Amino acid sequence: MNNIKKQLYRLVGAILVGAYLERHFRRNTDRVVYCPPPTTDSKDPRSPLAFHIANILKARPSLRFPNYQPPFWVFNSWINIVVFVIKQKWSTYWYRTLLTREYITTATAATTATTATTATTNDSSTQGGAICDSNRLSIDSLSNCEDEKKLPSSAPLLLILPTITGSGTTHTYLMRLAIQRGWRPVCLNRRGLADKLDTSTFNVMGNQHDTLIQVQHVLEKYKNTKFVGMVGLSAGSGELINFLGTSGSECGVNAACCLCPAYDIEHAFENFHKQYPLVDRLLLRDVKRKYIHDNVDMLRQSNAMAVEACTHATSIHEFIQAHVPFTGAANRQQYMVRSNPMNHVFGIRCPVMILNSEDDMICLPENIRDDLALEYGGVLLLRTSEGSHIAYSEGWNGAGNYLVRTSLDFLEGAMEVNAKVEEF
Repeated sequence: MNNIKKQLYRLVGAILVGAYLERHFRRNTDRVVYCPPPTTDSKDPRSPLAFHIANILKARPSLRFPNYQPPFWVFNSWINIVVFVIKQKWSTYWYRTLLTREYITTATAATTATTATTATTNDSSTQGGAICDSNRLSIDSLSNCEDEKKLPSSAPLLLILPTITGSGTTHTYLMRLAIQRGWRPVCLNRRGLADKLDTSTFNVMGNQHDTLIQVQHVLEKYKNTKFVGMVGLSAGSGELINFLGTSGSECGVNAACCLCPAYDIEHAFENFHKQYPLVDRLLLRDVKRKYIHDNVDMLRQSNAMAVEACTHATSIHEFIQAHVPFTGAANRQQYMVRSNPMNHVFGIRCPVMILNSEDDMICLPENIRDDLALEYGGVLLLRTSEGSHIAYSEGWNGAGNYLVRTSLDFLEGAMEVNAKVEEF
């Protein structure tokens, strides 16, 4: 028995040493994609944004030479995301009592927000989007945290758009790391995630009209802030693009980070259930629970057929199609006009960083659009070989998070070079 134990220990030791050496000497294939600013006078209206990106890269070498290194024992994307989920749940358990939740009723802010939303160059972007009802929107912050209380009134704001079923409660890990670097984080929760729905209207990809109401409220509350950054994670990244693209120069955001986006949601998840059936089932279960099961009686009164279609959806792609009647759109085409980020990305007027991983099992690498960064000024794309889906654990014990660190590097670089919204 002792010999068997010795052999087992040797085997485990050899595996750990091999994993360490592989990590330590691995070839870095992470890369940066962006459109350099013109060398001569250019009539391209996006030139000022291209200069912002170039200046941010000069200010932050970590962005010029990305090199994400997971712990040596995190040797595939599945371990990475499991580690992340454990850290997320641990943070939620310890810090949820420090959260403060504030509510805004959409009806009280509808007139101002609708006016701002429709003041865009793309009238079609408002179809099925400006929903004037009496649903509560919630905003989470760690205002009970002692470190947050010590921040000056001028502290930069970090507006967080959460994941497909996330809220401030599940994003305390990000909020804590932001506070440690001097940011005041605020999580803008989508309808149906932090609380049950008040009305029968919801959108799993977020609604830019709601986001506008939340952003205006936060900016009014923190008038002395010196800089406003925004980050969107996973599904929140789509909401980020939709909001910034339809708001244009009126977005109120100086710079933003689009983290692990799926890009074209009309097609991004068509084959997802075939490639990663387990992940698709888990996501679908959570989405159905949050939006349908927790609100089933009210939703049935509004549209029983749509409830049945959502309940019987067998994939995330099917659910997105089935829930269209609850989004305020008249049909699937109108929904995509409103909610597909690829319809609004060119309306963005502030510098944006996109982060994608080649081993992401949700936002698949074949959907990544290098052309957005190569051909249009103002977009910086970081493509890492590893990172899984928003996991990006780093440090010897996996306690760090490359995604959060790099996002704050970008936003702090943008603040340092006085990046801002450009009007064109």
